[in-house]
Amino acid sequence: LIAKSQRNAERVFPYLGGAEVNSHPQQLFDRYVISFDKMSLEEARRWPDLIELVEQRVKPERDNLRADNASARALKQNWWRFQAHRPELYAALDLLDRCLVAARVSKHLMFCMQPADRIFSEQLYVFPLDNWTAFATLHSRIHETWAWLLSSTMRDAGIRYSASDCFDTFPFPSPAPTAVIPGAERDGQALHEARATFMMDTGQGLTATYNLLKDPACDDERILKLRELHERLDRAV
Repeated sequence: LIAKSQRNAERVFPYLGGAEVNSHPQQLFDRYVISFDKMSLEEARRWPDLIELVEQRVKPERDNLRADNASARALKQNWWRFQAHRPELYAALDLLDRCLVAARVSKHLMFCMQPADRIFSEQLYVFPLDNWTAFATLHSRIHETWAWLLSSTMRDAGIRYSASDCFDTFPFPSPAPTAVIPGAERDGQALHEARATFMMDTGQGLTATYNLLKDPACDDERILKLRELHERLDRAV
């Protein structure tokens, strides 16, 4: 599509889900999505290649919705728009270069930084926070214990994180989650960078890495170092 017309790149975005965040060693996306945001159909038709594709693949499914309620009628009427767009989230992300994300369902509770210039799957919680203090706080064992207590769990999949139950209620070190605390900032960045290097060097994703981190029998020197960095982070928080 982009080779056909460079203008198409204006409405084609990287698309990131929970599986890529937890399984890919570099947490890279492998999908793209067409997004017309809140545009009218007339505006969207300025990208004829893209609207044609959406009309072929999305509109028939919307037209076949059996429900006859306000939500279904809106989906049929605005078939070129996302079903559950979050304009407030993306307005906040427009101000940032990066943000914190975590898979909604995960074997371990794991957070990471991601570039903010992409479309995020509803299988991810996305926090418009770009400092390492927030990463350190949410990845600390203090918050992890809080989250496991207040979230539901999946039979074999682990935790089903709930931001309303765990994030909104959590007593952050400073009342504002955006606050920067030097010790937590330093130790959060150190862990994130060391972890990213380990995953890239070993070809493992977050889940596989934390399987090793939480295995008492694993005495790999690099895993021992990551455990030490986690302990420093916990103390800072």
